[in-house]
Amino acid sequence: MLSYKKLMMAAITGMVLATGCTKEDDDDLVVLEPIVLDCNFFQTDQVLEDDPNRPVDFIVPCVASVGGDIVIKAGVVIEFEDDAGLRVNNGSLKVEGTASDKVVFTGVNKVKGSWRGIFYNNDAINNQLDHAVVSYAGGNSFNSNNDRGSVICYTCKVSITNTRIDNGKEHGFNAVYSSTDIRDFSNNVITDNDKYPVYSLFAYAHMFDASNDFTGNGTDYVFLQSKGANFGGNHTWENGSVPYYVNGTLTINDDQSLTIEAGTEVRFDDEGAFWVRSGAYLAINGTEGNLVKLIGLVEQPGSWKGIINYSGDQRNVINYTEIAYAGGGSHNSNGDVGTIIVWSSAYQAVTNSILRDNAANAPCAINAPYNNETLVLTNNTYTNIANEECQ
Repeated sequence: MLSYKKLMMAAITGMVLATGCTKEDDDDLVVLEPIVLDCNFFQTDQVLEDDPNRPVDFIVPCVASVGGDIVIKAGVVIEFEDDAGLRVNNGSLKVEGTASDKVVFTGVNKVKGSWRGIFYNNDAINNQLDHAVVSYAGGNSFNSNNDRGSVICYTCKVSITNTRIDNGKEHGFNAVYSSTDIRDFSNNVITDNDKYPVYSLFAYAHMFDASNDFTGNGTDYVFLQSKGANFGGNHTWENGSVPYYVNGTLTINDDQSLTIEAGTEVRFDDEGAFWVRSGAYLAINGTEGNLVKLIGLVEQPGSWKGIINYSGDQRNVINYTEIAYAGGGSHNSNGDVGTIIVWSSAYQAVTNSILRDNAANAPCAINAPYNNETLVLTNNTYTNIANEECQ
């Protein structure tokens, strides 16, 4: 697997064979210094090519703005001086690495946060990181919103595939704006970053699928927050390498759905909840040997709110699921609390599941005070909850 310029030209050929080389050997070894790019270099269309005689091809000394269409070819190594970075405001940034020759973005100073990272801020269709490495970024922010991360998508369109994001001071990938379009996010490794591997919105959670490896970071969750973006569409959450972390209430609206696959773990903060609106559905599909887990981030009774269902769709099924520590607050002005609240004529099946450890002031696992004719409850286990069902 070599590369990163063939491991810096095999450590400059064994420091020129441990200084035991002949004059002829020394003459054969051509090692060139990197090219320092002017801060306006990226304002026009450019193609950056690998030079095998340069361990580092280019150095960026500043926060450089992209104005042209930039293509970076396989094997190119770019180092950024302290507090430098790349801001894609216009034009595009297309990175075309390969499995054997990745494009490397790293700091001159190999310290977490020594440079800012890559900031995508436009909707160019060519914005792409493929077979890239982004290391030691996540220093200062690019904007007044203080958005930080090694790769930041700020109201942008981007595809990130086969890429490693590591040794960042902040989040690996940051995308918390509703106008973002993540076209592909697959086969990536995000590791050894000080905060979350992914910091994003509910609307994009399905993009962070099981093809990615998000382990080994300071906080190993895919962080999902509710602000800004409509959930949108029919989405599936896969059993990935780390749990999802729901920050706030995830609302699934009419003609939308969320399917959660076997083995998936979802954690919730104290305001965390699933709302299933009329015309929507939440399908949780665990198996006997591979439960879905919906659990409070803090493992104590009442650390999140739970699920409330207003929908008559018969695809509202919770099967082979463990739900723990819910009932931490009411969902509505009626003061309804419980693990699962079933409203009026909503349809809800709960089968083969474990419901446990509710808050003391939420004594009902299934709270259906308005109508229980559309409930299907089979083969469930209730632990540390006063009432299995309330009507």
